[in-house]
Amino acid sequence: MCARMSTPPKCPYCEQPITAWAVMKAPLPSAIRCLHCRKKIRVRNAGAFLAAYLLIVVALGTALIMAERRNIISSVAVIVIAVVALVFLEFVISMLLLRRATFAKSDA
Repeated sequence: MCARMSTPPKCPYCEQPITAWAVMKAPLPSAIRCLHCRKKIRVRNAGAFLAAYLLIVVALGTALIMAERRNIISSVAVIVIAVVALVFLEFVISMLLLRRATFAKSDA
């Protein structure tokens, strides 16, 4: 059985593919810019992705702080785990956004 290849979403302005890097480097899912034409792209359902991201960050941060305060892990380990987890989370959320979000021209 052949795996279905999904096509990457396209910029609503220049029709070039929107890359994971464009999503990852945006400060918010609603502030994505096309890497080709540099125009701002609106994500219609970005709120759900942002809410999931924030919920996971708060839960992870709480767990790491509690573990450090109970001397389960060191402060250095907390920092390393947090950085690695945030980079991984950013990548996963970016990929989900690319696969599930609806992209449109910005109103601005």
